[in-house]
Amino acid sequence: MSQRSRTRIAEFKVQTQTKLAAVLSEYAAGAISREQFDAVYAHYAAHLDMADAALEAEDSSLVEDKNGETQAIRQSRMGKAQGVLIYHRRSGTFFEALGTFDLPQAAFMEKFRASAASAPGKTDVFHRREQIDAGRWVLYTAGKYTLVVTLFQHEPSVAQIAEMRRLHEDFETANAPFLAVNSVDTARLAFPFRVFVQRKLKTT
Repeated sequence: MSQRSRTRIAEFKVQTQTKLAAVLSEYAAGAISREQFDAVYAHYAAHLDMADAALEAEDSSLVEDKNGETQAIRQSRMGKAQGVLIYHRRSGTFFEALGTFDLPQAAFMEKFRASAASAPGKTDVFHRREQIDAGRWVLYTAGKYTLVVTLFQHEPSVAQIAEMRRLHEDFETANAPFLAVNSVDTARLAFPFRVFVQRKLKTT
């Protein structure tokens, strides 16, 4: 094998190790979900194995990467919000659904009740997430007036959860006068979640 080929394989291995380090940092920062991390990490680990095989076989063609392959893996496992369901604590009713929320209530009601019972009384928004079936997750965010249930395709990342918590706080702040009553007039409510579902994390 020529020196040029050996150099190409060595460069490929260094580049892959750099990408692996970046993925570790992304996960530590909450930028990607565990599902994304597992897939991308396995992808790069396979590239390192490929580099070792290329050296053994003396064939640098084995380390030629496919353009866009890693990005496709990330996108295929990114959390995507399918629908949002909003529950009004004071009236004890669901009063709004955004997007497509096709999950039977029996699949999430027990965790929902636990989340509603432990919701903060005055300030802040807390969250709970769980996997409900193959590939689908439910995120609960609870505030003073409402509990929001978001149905995701694939696991939401820490960053996505933080955004949903912020949107929930914005929703309650903007609509406080309309939510602090027994009967809610939904026509008067502003819905920050609508943009979240329609623009950022709509289904593929």
